[in-house]
Amino acid sequence: MSLGHALRAFVLSTAVLGACASDPRTPFTESDEMTAVAIGAPDIRYWADATASAIQGVARRAVVQKGRPFVYLALSGGGGGGAFGAGVLNGWTESGARPEFTIVSGVSTGALIAPFAFLGPAYDDRLRKIYTDGEAERLIGQPNPLGALFGPGVFGRERLRRLVERHLDDDLIRAIAREDEKGRRLLVVTTNLDAQRAVVWDMGAIAASGEPKAFALFREVLAASASVPVIFAPQLIDVEANDRVFQEMHADGTLSAPVYTLPDAVLFGGKAIRRAVRPALYVIVNCRIDRASRLCRTKSKRSRRSPFPL
Repeated sequence: MSLGHALRAFVLSTAVLGACASDPRTPFTESDEMTAVAIGAPDIRYWADATASAIQGVARRAVVQKGRPFVYLALSGGGGGGAFGAGVLNGWTESGARPEFTIVSGVSTGALIAPFAFLGPAYDDRLRKIYTDGEAERLIGQPNPLGALFGPGVFGRERLRRLVERHLDDDLIRAIAREDEKGRRLLVVTTNLDAQRAVVWDMGAIAASGEPKAFALFREVLAASASVPVIFAPQLIDVEANDRVFQEMHADGTLSAPVYTLPDAVLFGGKAIRRAVRPALYVIVNCRIDRASRLCRTKSKRSRRSPFPL
């Protein structure tokens, strides 16, 4: 086992043990877990490692009008480095070249940025405030594992939930639902700690579902994706299966997927991209750029020959 894998296993086990010690949960089986649905809506999430056929629902729901661009934005994790991504989006707007994104996906701090990036330049001020007032950086900066070795996290889970609730009000979630109805997609990744697998949540489908608990789930998923182990306790999300209600434990999406894009087989298989003009993929890697992190880059290229150049 490599040092990186060992450290990941250590962080994961610490988060699970701490949360389990403070939050007794209703037992459930593997069968329950594989068929569980949240808020009674079966089509709002899928396993990130599922087969292309299992993920095709997102591609079928996507609407790309013939002759219009198809633009995918993927936002990585990176803790307090999310200030970098927020700055890129604000600067992109000021340049006058920022496109409307057909699909936006976010992981961890990228998940916090994703709703504002999805809704467009009108929300730049809100996004900038989250990171420039220092609150987000203090909450989701690089963790110190020794600071909460035997507890459920330095800040528990409520502090991050309050951050999300404060900046993502009902009007913003309704705006996301309206964009979803136009065929645009907002995706967020969490790590299901029980299954140790990445889960992709279709946030627009949640917002537009009309379910009574939809807006609460929307915020819970964002908080879960940004719940850095040790710093925050995992978020507990209510689900049901086989006539039983129980809670799944979800945490930082970067534990399983540092950045996420839909598989090529889904995008090309659904023929959504083929109808578009000069499709493009932009990836924003949220981290500081300095001598110690030379690999941090923002890749944003277009090409007539390759629809998804990296």
